[in-house]
Amino acid sequence: MLILRFLANSFRSVVCGIHTAVWYTVQRSLRSRLHNLIYMSRMYGYLLRQCSAIHIPSVQYFRLMSNLRVNKSNLFWIPYGIDPPNLFPTEKSGEEHFTILFAGRLTEQKGIDVLCKAVDILSKKPAFDNMLFQIAGSGELEHLIMDLCRRHHNVKYLGHVEQNKMPETYSSHDIVIVPSRWESLPFACIEPQACGVPVIASDIPGPKEVVTDRVTGILFPPESAEALAKAILDLLHLKESNPRKFHEMKNLARRNALAKFSAQVVIERLEHMFLQVLKKNR
Repeated sequence: MLILRFLANSFRSVVCGIHTAVWYTVQRSLRSRLHNLIYMSRMYGYLLRQCSAIHIPSVQYFRLMSNLRVNKSNLFWIPYGIDPPNLFPTEKSGEEHFTILFAGRLTEQKGIDVLCKAVDILSKKPAFDNMLFQIAGSGELEHLIMDLCRRHHNVKYLGHVEQNKMPETYSSHDIVIVPSRWESLPFACIEPQACGVPVIASDIPGPKEVVTDRVTGILFPPESAEALAKAILDLLHLKESNPRKFHEMKNLARRNALAKFSAQVVIERLEHMFLQVLKKNR
């Protein structure tokens, strides 16, 4: 941001994109509390006000930028885009289990500890034997997943999965879970839906702009392992008792992702942003 401040002295237009979670919704660690303190500081607000335009991917930033006294006319809300030809549903193999995927960094932010607690809760339910949990990713909390795998035979750790293999990975599962504590606008919610896979996600800014509760997936209170476990059971029961409705949820998830986040839609809005900046600073 300091570099952008100096660039503003030499160029008529400086465009900044805020692609990180400026405000951490749930703060458990000292690091997360310091993050909120710094990003809500007068200095950060001053640096943002030097920009001609600010690209924000999530509506949550409107309130945050207002608190930092950033001019609303300089804010351009444009979500992240996906490439539909590379994200498409494929037929799930004849897997008997109800397959559940977590894909992301194994960190505090992604709520991997909440997932572990939810699995332990589900392990006491009769339906647990019909479930298969697969976890893709790497990070500082990998040891929690290794311990989880040792406790439960139907939890598998996939390690790091290459991005070009993710569409196939998403499509081979019944649902994807995103138990994050904070997000900007997570691809982990957008991409599975584009593949026709419902998503269970924390009810926080970012995910709740992607997942329509009880329509394309389920939103649950952040950090509630009990609520996450119940949401998983709800979708398992939906698939077993009303497969037609579960299939409809899959179709709605894909339509939702393509309508809001396809590259064509996003590129047109990005073009509009740049044209507006040039027009204003001509």
